[in-house]
Amino acid sequence: MDNKNPAISRFARHQSNIVNRELDFAYIAIAKASNTTIRHGLLGALGLSSDDTFNGNPVKEIIHRQDDGPFNYEPLSKLSKNPTSLIFTVVRNPWSRIMSCYRDKFLFKFHEPFREYGMRPDYSFSDFVEHISRIPDRDAEIHFRSQRTQIFFQGSLVPNLILRTETVSQDWRLVQSYFEGKHGISLPDLGRFAAREGSTEKFSVSQKDIDIISERYEGDVKLFRYSLPEGIPT
Repeated sequence: MDNKNPAISRFARHQSNIVNRELDFAYIAIAKASNTTIRHGLLGALGLSSDDTFNGNPVKEIIHRQDDGPFNYEPLSKLSKNPTSLIFTVVRNPWSRIMSCYRDKFLFKFHEPFREYGMRPDYSFSDFVEHISRIPDRDAEIHFRSQRTQIFFQGSLVPNLILRTETVSQDWRLVQSYFEGKHGISLPDLGRFAAREGSTEKFSVSQKDIDIISERYEGDVKLFRYSLPEGIPT
């Protein structure tokens, strides 16, 4: 992998840390880990809903934008040195996360930034898994970058609350309690929001694919204590 490629260098530096100093909270957003759902859930803290407009644009269309979207962002380095009272993130089973990434970024619509890494729209799941296994996290695009690398700064864990995609509806109550208790803001229960509907096309996962993912994301598996999910379509 040519880490001197300007595009790859830019993708590798990309972070998505929502920080609101007035409400004293931060959300470290990890791609393919309930990211869109959490953003919609947090709109209530800003007095917005998913059906509103922001600066003349539908919130649904700009909810991920960092330049003109509804949220403010800060680098992890700044958040680590000047933390908010609540810093939370959501993690996901690594095998499920990579399968979701392939379904969304290949089967539904090819994610053009992947082309900079030498990937092609006609990749099978095995092609994708083998390809990302050769890309170190220092060069990785946010959708397949290890989750643990996004929540540590200089060896220290930044979030003080870690939720899980698998139980996020229940875990969300902890975030609701924070806003209700500290600010008197009642956040709604989480709905299920996706940036888009995604593909329903089926694909198979081989034992080799499982083993490659296990090795590539071994740090995530150990840190978050995940095991292979049931029902993988082998």
